[in-house]
Amino acid sequence: MDKRGIIFILIFIAIYSAFALASIHKPLQADEIFFALDAEQSHYGKIGIGHPPLYLDSLRLMVKFLGLRRENLRFFAILCFMVTLYLIYLIGKEMTPNHRKGRNIGLLASFIYATHPMVIQGSLILDIDNSILTPLLTLFILSFLKVRDNLTRKRCFLLGLLFFTCLWSKLSTPLVLILSLFLFYFLKGRIREGLVKSLLITAVGIGLFCIVWVSYAYLHHLPPLFLVARIAHPIQRGLGSIFSSLLPELIKRTIRISLWISPFLLFLGLGALAMRLKERSRERITWPTDFCLLYVLIIFFGYILVSGTIWSFPKYHYPLLAVLVLVVAEIIYRLNLKIDRKSLILYAGLTLFFILYNVTVVGDLLYLFNYNLRNFLILAPEKLPGAVRDFLWHLLFYFVPIPLAILAIKVSHRNYRPLKAVILSLFIVLISANISLNILQAKGGYSTTYCYGRDIKNMRQLEEFFRELKSNNPQGVIIGPVDIIYNAGLKLPPYTYDVIGKSSKKFLEAIRDERVICVVYGISWNSLFSYRNVFSDKLVRENLLENYECREMGEYSVWLRKNLLWGREESERRDEGRPI
Repeated sequence: MDKRGIIFILIFIAIYSAFALASIHKPLQADEIFFALDAEQSHYGKIGIGHPPLYLDSLRLMVKFLGLRRENLRFFAILCFMVTLYLIYLIGKEMTPNHRKGRNIGLLASFIYATHPMVIQGSLILDIDNSILTPLLTLFILSFLKVRDNLTRKRCFLLGLLFFTCLWSKLSTPLVLILSLFLFYFLKGRIREGLVKSLLITAVGIGLFCIVWVSYAYLHHLPPLFLVARIAHPIQRGLGSIFSSLLPELIKRTIRISLWISPFLLFLGLGALAMRLKERSRERITWPTDFCLLYVLIIFFGYILVSGTIWSFPKYHYPLLAVLVLVVAEIIYRLNLKIDRKSLILYAGLTLFFILYNVTVVGDLLYLFNYNLRNFLILAPEKLPGAVRDFLWHLLFYFVPIPLAILAIKVSHRNYRPLKAVILSLFIVLISANISLNILQAKGGYSTTYCYGRDIKNMRQLEEFFRELKSNNPQGVIIGPVDIIYNAGLKLPPYTYDVIGKSSKKFLEAIRDERVICVVYGISWNSLFSYRNVFSDKLVRENLLENYECREMGEYSVWLRKNLLWGREESERRDEGRPI
């Protein structure tokens, strides 16, 4: 890499770090705790696995050398971000035959990536898709684009080895690489060649995976077909939730994912797609952009169908961002902008003004959609229409900067074609919206990854309550959000909501258990199904009211056994020597 590239990449990492470090100390949530538990158990010679083991083994390595702290566990995903950032820069050079122009495309794409809120927040989550999987997929894309015009059998074999490494990280998303590769050759009109090479890469990758996995499963006493059931479960669950309410579920998933990825980035991506379709109608030439667009489109629509978001974060969509930013950077670079002092002042002024506008007027749309609407839907359905109107007004304000930017650019640069002014305006608005959301997320006292909008102070309060309750009742069982129980330093309970939260019968059996001393559920943790069909069930309500006393603790409903006292009350009575 040239010195200029090194300097800019380091600057982008510094910008990323300024926002990422503001959230790195937030508590582990949802599925993160199970990866943390697996890493902790392995420290004592145990094994727990739910996916191919590459990510978990990498996490265990971090624990071995750095210790079991959440900042250390998150550091691995941060390293993966840095590797991905560098790979994006390298892929940029392959987007055009002119490597000097390609370098600029790579730097522009790296800048968009490093300042993107979904990238920043996703890099702080303990999970596979947003850590080890993304750089591996990006490395495969870089390797393929380098040899796309001379893909010999030897190179197919090497790509097969890389495909195996991707599969050793996760089984689902790497398959998109093969499909994109075949469709790329289909667009070239070389269908037979594409089929043969795709099958060869697939055979090497899957064949090697099966051999290694069977050996691994034998050594660790695991059923060889375990991973097949593991990959089928989320797909079945995702499709099932769509079919239960097809149109509303699709709309909800699309809005949430679009807000995370950014409508402005998606508009620019659609512009790139339209431009390539127009160019291909004139001449049948296939470019690296086509492969990137295929990859992005398959992941975007495929995962909307099978999963949507997990705990309100689109982690399955995370790998597409590393490629989408390249497509967008190319379309912006093709504008051939000549930035003089006047233009620079205008663009910088618009960007700063829109950042201020977004922070003060628009606010955090992800919070409004993921938490505020959910809050009204669960607790006050009669007020939901008003909350929806409020969200739509903020959404309208969100798009206001686009016409303002177009007007300002057209007035300042009368020679700009309308399309050029629109694309440039979208880019300015994109960067402004990304930075303003980064600011809001950095200073917000709520979760900005999983369980979006969850109040962190409220979580800490509940953690402290759980610790006091268990110290006074060591044998008692608490039913509640397992991440808060874990962060409180307690053992996970025998009853968890992923089992008892799906059936009023199972939930009733759990709360009738005499060992249970406390039952807690909350808006951002528990599902809408649980609130409507489990917690509001007649027999469940009767049992709770008969045996428990309820207090509201922020978003959480806390039900305590009637023969017990509330945390500090009991501790104070013990300290004063009064009878309990």
